[in-house]
Amino acid sequence: MDTDIKRPSWNILNPTSPLQTAILACFVAALCYIAPTLEGALIRHPQTAWPLWPGCALLVPLLLLVPQRIWLVVIPSGFAAFVLYDLQAGVSLRSIAWFIPADTVQVLIAALLLSYFFDGLPRLNNVNALAKYLFFVVIVAPSIAALISARGIQRNYWDGWKIGFFSEVLAFVTLTPVILSWVSDGRTWMRKSYVYYLEVAALLSGHNCGLDPSKSLVNSCTLPGTNPANFLETRVRNCVLATRRGTVLLYLR
Repeated sequence: MDTDIKRPSWNILNPTSPLQTAILACFVAALCYIAPTLEGALIRHPQTAWPLWPGCALLVPLLLLVPQRIWLVVIPSGFAAFVLYDLQAGVSLRSIAWFIPADTVQVLIAALLLSYFFDGLPRLNNVNALAKYLFFVVIVAPSIAALISARGIQRNYWDGWKIGFFSEVLAFVTLTPVILSWVSDGRTWMRKSYVYYLEVAALLSGHNCGLDPSKSLVNSCTLPGTNPANFLETRVRNCVLATRRGTVLLYLR
């Protein structure tokens, strides 16, 4: 299926010159370095196995926004950023040697399957689309990649497989759908009220920091024009449920 000709007109990540391609590669590398850096700042021992690895979950939607002809440039740029961060975090070369091939397999499987089974950028707004996304990206790609990355985790093989698998699953369930939603529904989001953005910020902050968003919201602010009791009962409850269960898809309706 040729997805390039079906990409929406808002796609701006389509470089037409070597200079533009180089700039895009630098942009991707910067994002792939900043994302784990931000999360690593919240982890006490970043050189150990992470509960959620954001790298591949960020790189896959970026690949869907660019033509496949420059994937050979974009993917190494992202992986170079991964390696740089891992070295700075103290991850051993042996582990990195297993993680990068695993990431390569995972990113290619997820991006190629999404490109083939969706007409353009995936929109997870119906049961069929959600089922395909969950099967290909949340189950197939991480389970295969974990067969490789498990060798780089300092535990027995199957414990390492479970750690690698679930760290990627959590990222693909939470981060990637949010990015796809932001890109595909950007204009709709621009018309949302500021209360909506506060809710999303609370959701993401609670997810990253491991906090209960209801506590931080109740103690820090009361939104003007709202009933605090109703706000706590409906909105914050949804934030807590989405954070704890990783169901950002259901929240960002």
